Amino acid sequence: MKIGDVVEFFDPTLSYEHTGYRPLTETEGLDFDPKVFTQAADHYRKYGSYSGMLPGTFSWDAYWEQEFNRCVKGYTVGKYRLTGENYFFLNFYRLLSPLAQGEEARSEDFPGFMAKQYEYFHYIELARKLKLDVLVFKCRGIGFSEILASNLVHGYMFHKASKSILSAYTQFYVDTTLQKAWQALDFLNTSTEDAFRRERAKVDTQMRKRASLVDENKNEFGWKAEIEGIVTDNPRKLRGARVYNLFFDEAGTFVGLKDAYIQARALVENAGRRVGQRAVGGTGGDSGPQLEGLKTMFYQPKAFQILPYKNRYGISGDVQYTGFFIPAYEMWFGPEDEPGFDHRGVVNQARARAHYEKTWETFEDPKALQKDKAEYCFHPEDAFLLEGSNNFDQEKLAEQKAAIEIHKTIPLPRQMQLRW
Repeated sequence: MKIGDVVEFFDPTLSYEHTGYRPLTETEGLDFDPKVFTQAADHYRKYGSYSGMLPGTFSWDAYWEQEFNRCVKGYTVGKYRLTGENYFFLNFYRLLSPLAQGEEARSEDFPGFMAKQYEYFHYIELARKLKLDVLVFKCRGIGFSEILASNLVHGYMFHKASKSILSAYTQFYVDTTLQKAWQALDFLNTSTEDAFRRERAKVDTQMRKRASLVDENKNEFGWKAEIEGIVTDNPRKLRGARVYNLFFDEAGTFVGLKDAYIQARALVENAGRRVGQRAVGGTGGDSGPQLEGLKTMFYQPKAFQILPYKNRYGISGDVQYTGFFIPAYEMWFGPEDEPGFDHRGVVNQARARAHYEKTWETFEDPKALQKDKAEYCFHPEDAFLLEGSNNFDQEKLAEQKAAIEIHKTIPLPRQMQLRW
């Protein structure tokens, strides 16, 4: 779509001049080469440093000004563009690699490029340009908590005096993601030749960090961007100053999600003018009535100022306008000796589907099967299967669904009598 066109939703099959997005699929974007976008990370991986230049020199200044601009404005090579957050994630964020068989400890490395993540970063940026919020609902075990931590750090590093908040219903989820963010800050402080270093002299706790210095009179000065974690077991806890990023993590376990999200609107608006963005993230496999809030927001994005995402992931295959959805077969890494994706980070969907379907054929317990299909979902309906606490027998419904899907036993209709 061209700049100036009215954008009512994000369609991953279209190109957008607004953000420089172009589809990367098994049939599109075949000339895309991610290596041109990861030269900084590749240099560090090879030499143990980014520039190898003397700090303060003209060449050093030019190099780090270039990297700063790419992290803020994005980076375009030819007809493809990475958003600033995506560029930062690939070149300046470190994570633990998947544990290979026989390894005793996980090694730390930069993320590999994945096409579905690239699509998600463009969805975020397009929503921000449109003054809208975002929601992602995904399968389990694909590393999106790393993107959340990276985006927290990105706001802190490149938006002066900004505030980013991580909100979750329990202390465990807040601590887990914050720990990744703190490790990322430590890496930037020690490994970027002081170019991306942010001192923390005033506020530096396990729940909150602010980049600033203190003079001899104890007056605070400097960058003043900060990250804070809040356990939001009560919506009233989300009060205070305006924020740049407000993340609702593990939304499928978030009791009172809709109330907290609605009340937090005041944190991203100032007299009706957008100053920040809310982002909601949930994972398939969560269960119970608390899923209702996430389900409502996923299927009714416009009502919550969320940029709709056009997809055909539903069981019927019909077009839906929902939150951003990531099925298991689009983020499958595959075995180490035969990765499930090509050099562009595009997953072989046929292989991925076959892998999960073969696994599901081994299940004999219908309830366990439905749990696994919710966690590694192909469809939003599967991911929300464990939602609610109604009067229907969920276990018998799961058994009947499994009997139809696995054993192909379709019950015959019977004529009954209704008695009042």
